[in-house]
Amino acid sequence: MSKRYTQTEKEYMAEMAIEIVVKLNGDYPSFKNYVWAAQHLLNGGTPNNQVDELVLEKLKSSGRLYA
Repeated sequence: MSKRYTQTEKEYMAEMAIEIVVKLNGDYPSFKNYVWAAQHLLNGGTPNNQVDELVLEKLKSSGRLYA
């Protein structure tokens, strides 16, 4: 079952998507892999690839994940 997002959450996601596209100059074909990696790691998963390793490093350095 998928979550139903509030209007505020939808607006936040739209703003983040726009910011990402602008910052990456429209070149974002694999960005979803970074989102999936963050979800996976924040839900207790272990790193499976280089993207996971990079996201894990960023999560730890930002104080969002302690491991």
